Amino acid sequence: MQPLAVATAVCLLVASTHTRDAGRPYGSATGKLPRLNATEAALLSAAQSWAKSHDHTLVLDARLRLAAGELTDEVPGAREQAMDLEQAREASQRWGSVDGQLALIGVRLPTGEPVAPILQRQLETDLSARAFDHIGVAARELGSEISAVVLLSRRLVELRPLAKRVSVGARIRLSGSLVPPASTPAQVTLALGLPNGSVVRQSLGRVQERFATTFQAPTTPGIVQVQLLVDRGAGPEIAALFPVGVDADPFDGTQARGTSEAAAPLTDSASVESEIVALVVEARRAERLTLPTLAPELVEASRAHGTDMRDGGFFAHVSPTQGDVAGRLRHLGIGYQRALENLATG
Repeated sequence: MQPLAVATAVCLLVASTHTRDAGRPYGSATGKLPRLNATEAALLSAAQSWAKSHDHTLVLDARLRLAAGELTDEVPGAREQAMDLEQAREASQRWGSVDGQLALIGVRLPTGEPVAPILQRQLETDLSARAFDHIGVAARELGSEISAVVLLSRRLVELRPLAKRVSVGARIRLSGSLVPPASTPAQVTLALGLPNGSVVRQSLGRVQERFATTFQAPTTPGIVQVQLLVDRGAGPEIAALFPVGVDADPFDGTQARGTSEAAAPLTDSASVESEIVALVVEARRAERLTLPTLAPELVEASRAHGTDMRDGGFFAHVSPTQGDVAGRLRHLGIGYQRALENLATG
């Protein structure tokens, strides 16, 4: 029998410091947008063709398109440089999107060079393991170059309109539906990161399609981070992730801000990892089970997922950008017969 390998992930969370107007309510409709220009149409066609080859569909989304339009100045000149996903998340939230799983691709190329092959190569390299279903595209000329942005999301819930800013102590109604409706009831959980650093979790029970709940805003100003988790049987996924300002701009980094499934800052992560390994070994020894050995490649994978959760502001087995544990192990070239993952904060 192969020895069992153990690795641990430690998650710290950080918040954006960018500040602008809160904009439209979450879940609200947008007005009619201008037609796509030629480059945008080529981007959309290339992305949809790529998605079809992977047996899924990409639907053009107005909110993501508006958010992508705000990011065309941010595309780096060097193709190996990544764009700021959290900046894209904030832009999409300002336009009313709450999708918890996002991906972002920026392309800068000389005017006249075909954009489709470049985009499809990046999609295949970066996102072949993920099934996104909504897309926004934007492109414009910057001198002798074209700057293009493709913003994708995976939509697991549709929310009814919800204000981005509320008064202290207000009762807030959160309602919506699963996308698509669950063939068997899915577990839905609401997690609220409060301005004082605490996290409140509320189970919405097992949901077939529609859900609704209420929660009370804190009695002091600040920013609440709202996260909806949906578990259809393969582990919880981030369905929605967005801030609500309590007598505050929800995007004001100077305000007291909660985190999504906040973890207390740890001063010595290496000792915490060692302690967790020791506890796992001792628990298995007590049950007379095969004892695990520490696998450096799994340590690397776990730390990478912890970093992803910290930087992405989420806490879940399925990463918005890197997929589930199986996909992450495949990406690192780690073979296995069965892979399981535990997450914890504290």
